[in-house]
Amino acid sequence: MTDSVTLVKVGLNELSPLQVICKITYIRYFQDHWRANGLDQYLEEQFGAMPLQVDLSSDTIDYFFITFNEQRVGYLKINYHAEFDSSNHQTGCELEKMYLLPQNKSQGIGERALNALVRLLEPTPHNILFLHVLDTNKKAIRFYEKLGFIFYSKMRLDYIHFKEDLKGLNKMYIPLKDRNSQDK
Repeated sequence: MTDSVTLVKVGLNELSPLQVICKITYIRYFQDHWRANGLDQYLEEQFGAMPLQVDLSSDTIDYFFITFNEQRVGYLKINYHAEFDSSNHQTGCELEKMYLLPQNKSQGIGERALNALVRLLEPTPHNILFLHVLDTNKKAIRFYEKLGFIFYSKMRLDYIHFKEDLKGLNKMYIPLKDRNSQDK
């Protein structure tokens, strides 16, 4: 039997379990990156009931549970209409968040989930999938590079309570195949 990794779109009726997995994973990986009450503010801004309800009702944002052998082990958030490069008004799909529960890391699940996302996006009209990763998170950067993501630019986080020396971001992207143009 093969271990299966799938993406399962999250509906409004699953707001509560989504909120739980979002908070558990974020706190686990980033609680030490914040000063003062910044973590609590961020958790409410990103994973409070209202923000998640707005996102789950949006036509341009989807959340997916990452499942491994039918068990929820993580999630990802995709924004289908995000600005990639403001200088030429280029848009693309942004992978805003992708987190696995700690006990499910280093098992190939993240790679398989990201490959499933790319396959899901290939038939869309979007040309790129991009993301931002902390420039101090060398393991994540290597993971994305291994999967074909290319460095594009550096930027900085704009959260006042995020520790200053950790605010650096790398913007990375991967080209998506446009099957529509290949058929012409």
